[in-house]
Amino acid sequence: MPVSVHPQTHITTAEISTSNVQEAIRTVSACFSHEQCKDDISNVYHNYAHGIRRMESFGQDVSLLRYEALLRGSKLLGAGGIYRVNGDSPYVTWLGWLGVDPSVQGQGYGAILLRRIFMLGEQFNSRELRVYTPAHLTEYARCRAVYKHLGFLRQPEHDFKRVVEGDEVEEYLLVKPLPESTVSSLADVSFKNGSRDPSTSRSAD
Repeated sequence: MPVSVHPQTHITTAEISTSNVQEAIRTVSACFSHEQCKDDISNVYHNYAHGIRRMESFGQDVSLLRYEALLRGSKLLGAGGIYRVNGDSPYVTWLGWLGVDPSVQGQGYGAILLRRIFMLGEQFNSRELRVYTPAHLTEYARCRAVYKHLGFLRQPEHDFKRVVEGDEVEEYLLVKPLPESTVSSLADVSFKNGSRDPSTSRSAD
């Protein structure tokens, strides 16, 4: 059943399933340039839709907790989710592959999706939601501004570098403390300031 997350605009979320997974994969993959990222997006969403909740992602043993699509009517606007790294604290969750349709980025949909994910984190008893975000890509600068606005804090002592398809990528760790009063704040998201739209977020490794 779809869940209403922004009644004024008739925006809902629905769990990723076999009926919407291909559109979700296309939408989220459009936000990322590396083929390695696109492959992992496809694997994560496909596994979740087919009930496979434990898998390897970027060399880590992870449990997929919940992935949802953001909808306006029948149009899929974006998708994202949360997962745990097995062996981590049970009170820590990670922001999975999140992306908003490039044709509607900058309209606040990413912030709505993120706030919905905060709620999901609370449902899974998470006290921290974490995400790694590349430091050098222009599009992630906007994402980091949104994350900061929504309460994510950078943890510079955990920054690191890795190689993706031959490119050395520096990544910042951002942490969002949970819980917070996310239910009442969903309706307050602005649709005017494009800097508040986190168009993409990547899985951590």
